Amino acid sequence: MKKKLSIRVYAIFQTEDGKIPVLREKYQGLELLKFPGGGMVWGEGVIDTLKRELYEELGMRHFSYELFFIYEKPIISIFNPEVSVVTIYYIVTSKENLSIRKQTPVKKDNALLEILYLPLEESSCNLLTFENDRLALKTFLQRQQTQMRNTEC
Repeated sequence: MKKKLSIRVYAIFQTEDGKIPVLREKYQGLELLKFPGGGMVWGEGVIDTLKRELYEELGMRHFSYELFFIYEKPIISIFNPEVSVVTIYYIVTSKENLSIRKQTPVKKDNALLEILYLPLEESSCNLLTFENDRLALKTFLQRQQTQMRNTEC
């Protein structure tokens, strides 16, 4: 089998009440807790992927974004050892209400199950399935704390 590269693009954002939305998803029979987003397809740019994934998963059309984090360690896919994964995270801002779009799963064992809202605290990191998501959230929390300290009088 030919080795492949998978570029994954994810969104981290915070609700007005300070929660972090994540998706509970079933993929290839495994239940995952992950950020909204997914894989780049041939001919797509990174922002195109972000926009497509947020629309496909959450129906989001209007949002702003800022490049936030690129996971620097090599990742071998847990679903296919012939695939190396690169993950890119954006901080997304939107006023839109979130809801899972009704979709027909690609396979019967793949489905978005629900949106969960995690508290903005370090213990939330441990709930995420993938190490790269945990590190991205930890970095996001550190950034939030730094911004709060910088705005204090």
